[in-house]
Amino acid sequence: MARGSAKRRATPLNERPSSSAFERTRGALCVVIACAVIGLLFAVTPESTLARRRGPAHAEGTRALGLASGARDDGEPRVFAYDVVASYRHDSNAFTQGLTMCGTGVLCESTGAVSGMKSTVRTTELASGKVLSTAPVDGAFAEGLARVGRDVHVISWRTNKGFSFTLRGDGTVAPTGTFETPLSDGWGLAELDGDLYATDATDKLHVLSPPRLDGDTLTKKRSMTVTDDGKPMRFTNELEAIGGEVYANVIERPCLARIDPASGRVTGWVNLSGLKETSPNNGRGDVLNGIAYDESNDKLYVTGKMWPTLFEIRLREVTSDESLDEARRVCTPSASLPQYGYP
Repeated sequence: MARGSAKRRATPLNERPSSSAFERTRGALCVVIACAVIGLLFAVTPESTLARRRGPAHAEGTRALGLASGARDDGEPRVFAYDVVASYRHDSNAFTQGLTMCGTGVLCESTGAVSGMKSTVRTTELASGKVLSTAPVDGAFAEGLARVGRDVHVISWRTNKGFSFTLRGDGTVAPTGTFETPLSDGWGLAELDGDLYATDATDKLHVLSPPRLDGDTLTKKRSMTVTDDGKPMRFTNELEAIGGEVYANVIERPCLARIDPASGRVTGWVNLSGLKETSPNNGRGDVLNGIAYDESNDKLYVTGKMWPTLFEIRLREVTSDESLDEARRVCTPSASLPQYGYP
């Protein structure tokens, strides 16, 4: 007999379900109702919000990053241009070496020792550019900076020394100890999946264990060669891990390289030509250096050494083959930097 064709009949009292059966039926009904409500909530939630719940690697949640992640379908790097969304004040005396978000509306920044000033680690208020706190990095030239929970770690130029700080609840930063890396030189630093990714003026991207205690010596887990167009590439500088990839400044180039942290291959180029010129610093402004990504609000910030401005930018992909040729022409670093002692 087909389902639904039988005539209904009244159920005698002695055939009605017991209280326990009734409770099971009611529980099942509640589950059905709950699922329906959740489905309705997802139906009316904005897609951008859902994308952020799924994580930054999903295109819908990374509009600031130009949507697409990874390389092109043909294996070549994607190329991105930029639009300036907003500009914020930045200390024009800060020789920026590392930059990252350290809370809502707060940035952590490391600065190099130039013009008689000491290296520092500082927290700044994004909206005003106000320096909230400063801690010295004694006896070293501070380079890349990475945040791991409440800890902020900094490596230093031409040494294996590292410095650790803690973020206090009031937005200030205070030193907590030192560590040593297995590298003889320190450039960029970023945290990804609990590891520290570091560069050292070679063509390598190193994966290190984070420090646990004062005086710790970090373990090198692995190293990979950074490559573009099948060729090794040196001098990736300040780093930021974004959406499962590593974004890197390239020294003396107005560019960001987007790197696959598993292989070291460059999967994208961001050509920021012309950005520095929009905010001159009386001829004092140096090179582009400093990347910070606010994941919760999908906002990308960049600045440079002694730049008076921090820029919020939004990337947009450029798909012509000519744009890739131009990006490689502008963004590929020199094979050596003898002026800095790197033959």
